Amino acid sequence: MGVVRKESSFSTLSAYFGAALGLVNKIILLPRFFDLDQVGLLNISINMAMTLAQLALLGYGIVTIKFFPFFKDRENMHNGILFLGFIFGSIGFLLIGSAFLLCKDLILNHLSVNSALLVEHYHIIFIIGFFFLGFNIYTCYLQVLFKTYVVSLIRDIFLRVMVTVSIFLYAVNLVTFEEFIWIFTVSNCSIALIIIAYVIWLKQNFIRPKLGKEIRQNLREIVGYGFFAFLGSTSYLIVMTVDAVMVADMVSLEKAGVYTTYMYVTAFILFPYRALTSVSAPKVGEFWKTENITGLQELYQRVSFLSLLFGLVLFFGIWINRNNLVKLTTPEFAGAEIALLLLALTKLIDMASGLNTSILMASKMFKYDLILNIFLAFLSIILNIQLIRLYGIDGAALATFISWTIIQIGRVLLLYIAYGLYPFSSKMLSLLLFAGIAFIPDFFIPVSDPFWVDIAVRSITYAFVYGILVYFSGVSPDVNRLILLVKRKII
Repeated sequence: MGVVRKESSFSTLSAYFGAALGLVNKIILLPRFFDLDQVGLLNISINMAMTLAQLALLGYGIVTIKFFPFFKDRENMHNGILFLGFIFGSIGFLLIGSAFLLCKDLILNHLSVNSALLVEHYHIIFIIGFFFLGFNIYTCYLQVLFKTYVVSLIRDIFLRVMVTVSIFLYAVNLVTFEEFIWIFTVSNCSIALIIIAYVIWLKQNFIRPKLGKEIRQNLREIVGYGFFAFLGSTSYLIVMTVDAVMVADMVSLEKAGVYTTYMYVTAFILFPYRALTSVSAPKVGEFWKTENITGLQELYQRVSFLSLLFGLVLFFGIWINRNNLVKLTTPEFAGAEIALLLLALTKLIDMASGLNTSILMASKMFKYDLILNIFLAFLSIILNIQLIRLYGIDGAALATFISWTIIQIGRVLLLYIAYGLYPFSSKMLSLLLFAGIAFIPDFFIPVSDPFWVDIAVRSITYAFVYGILVYFSGVSPDVNRLILLVKRKII
């Protein structure tokens, strides 16, 4: 757990710093200097490019987590596991990219009424998606090498600084919107080149066009497993993108700008969870290899507990400042509080369920996760169609909340029935109680002006009360150990 703690600490710190930059970009700068349809274009283009890149992996990310413990051998270039990623990615981009092109007219005709700006810039999805694919391949590789903090530095800090610079160039009229689009595109593409340079510096850029004996002997199993992982990730990505795309199609690109901005705000809740899972997921494969169910259960509960602990800080931090978010953005964001709440609750449920997806996909029950994901995709599409018609962006958020809650319950039950694994502990009830108590002072804090003072007062008050309760209750030895370490360093 020492490696997990060290890597997740670095990743979390860089993720939080990057998130602060992201909040400045998404909440303050973009809505103030761009029209809402332009904001919608940027957000949805990135979402679709990420979807293209993730699908084109053909399940390679899950493959590395499951099989790398068996193929790990630096002297033998890890049996060509990185080159295998290029094979998967090349075939995947050809197939998925072709599908995007074949469906181009259908998609554009559908979007042309309410999202004309997206139609004009459809091509950037392929450009960014291609480079995102390369970045994802190397990210998967570095994840199993336990070098995730550098990935976080590149993705969460460097990229967002580049986006901030590009926004500044547009804001001071040094570039036109079309020129900004290309600068924005180049910025997103550059992270792939940087991560490749880092792996070369590590002297682990093993891309010799040859697969090791271990991989060749297990290639059929790897490809079969990758196929099921691909189907599962396809369903998952449909759920992650269908709501925003349907809002753009059924409502307007302007409303999609509001919705996708709030999607980003609530995604901030997931940052500590992503940092924990990025370094914990490879441990799952090692535990399954040694059939260490006890160690797996300990890791499962620990990640869930720590994710909820930090997630509650961010969840309430966002909710108590919901009115200030409107002041940070534009008046068009007013009236979307229900969507904000539902999206935030969805993220919190995702965090509390912990490593269930990683554990399922690395187990012999991985086919059942595929079934759950397919069901989730169909459920999400049906709910979005019905609820967006009735409630607009609030309906999209409600559809996401309902479908995601159902599927996470299904995964938790499946792991418990099959292996006796469960993510929850009685200590998590204490966290919920502490969070509720810390939320009470918010009702008595008067509104301050300017709004940034109000944000500071509400956020610090909540964090202080919550932190005091967590620390003196001793409910989290990890937190107490960290605080003690900081005190020793200062003293």
